[in-house]
Amino acid sequence: MREETRERMGKIGLIVLKTIAGAGILAVGLCAPNALRAFGMFDQRRRKPVAINKVAERLRRQGYLRIVRQGKRACYELTEKGRRYLSRFELRELRIPIQKTWDKQYRLIIFDIAEKRKHVRDEIRAWLRKLGCIKLQQSVWVFPYPCRKIVALLKTEYKVEKDVLYVTAAGIEHDEWLRKAFGLE
Repeated sequence: MREETRERMGKIGLIVLKTIAGAGILAVGLCAPNALRAFGMFDQRRRKPVAINKVAERLRRQGYLRIVRQGKRACYELTEKGRRYLSRFELRELRIPIQKTWDKQYRLIIFDIAEKRKHVRDEIRAWLRKLGCIKLQQSVWVFPYPCRKIVALLKTEYKVEKDVLYVTAAGIEHDEWLRKAFGLE
């Protein structure tokens, strides 16, 4: 398979998974040609979806989808493996939106993850660094803009819902260095 075809099939696979995640289920054989059109993945020459049924079937064989019966219809449904894959893909694409004006509130991400899960702790630190957060203390990170949804995604992905806290603070003592680091002055 040519590299271009493989890349296109990967994009179609992601679209199929995202569509099914959003819709809950998708009828087999109907696999969302309009979703493909919206993402610019429609073959204009043949006027039909590009190999979407093959991609959906491949995703099913790989364990990302399963077929469920709804009356007389067969539908694709996302498996737990498919949900995890989509979650990881969304994490890779994460960016915290920077607002035009700062609301003078800091967002603190505080975590206390057990030593036996050190690898998870290290991965969360790496994500916070990548997202532009600044380490305030050992397990306390700060960011000046809202990032609750992203923190919630990290908590869910790493199964640390109770170990990570998201706090909005009106101020931090001696924060001049933070303002400078975030370019808030």
